[in-house]
Amino acid sequence: MTRENCKISNYLIPLHQFGKIGKIHSVFNRSFNIEIGGQLINLADYYDYLSSFGINLPHSLFQELLPFIQQGNQVRISEEELLIYSRAGVKKIHLSPSTIVSLDLTQLTLTKAQQVTLKTRLEEQHLTNKIGLPLDNRTRHFFEKMSQKNHYWRSEEWQELIHYL
Repeated sequence: MTRENCKISNYLIPLHQFGKIGKIHSVFNRSFNIEIGGQLINLADYYDYLSSFGINLPHSLFQELLPFIQQGNQVRISEEELLIYSRAGVKKIHLSPSTIVSLDLTQLTLTKAQQVTLKTRLEEQHLTNKIGLPLDNRTRHFFEKMSQKNHYWRSEEWQELIHYL
């Protein structure tokens, strides 16, 4: 039986760029976040979904991990594997072979009317507390810009925001 590959966002390569040791930050039904060096990394079991800073695990592998996934558990990451330390023991998962998925964005050109419509729809969703970004000064800066009623976004501003997100 052939094992399905993990899918890893290109923004996580190299995998140890934020550090090698972290902890499980948050746990959900079909995903969990690990925090390494202040960066959240999402490990998920969703079909055809990959977070910008995430790893999509095959369903069977994700199910193997469940007994070891508890908030606060220590994790160690390398290019080839992830170790999770828990009361149930140490669980090692091999991340290779894996498929690196490019999540690079292309520049969009929006008219003023499209920008206003997009902004209105985003405001209606109250996403500030739902998007998983740390509410630091840089994030607040972007939120303030996005909240301005008549702010026309220059291309450079859009690119800066897209790169940050």
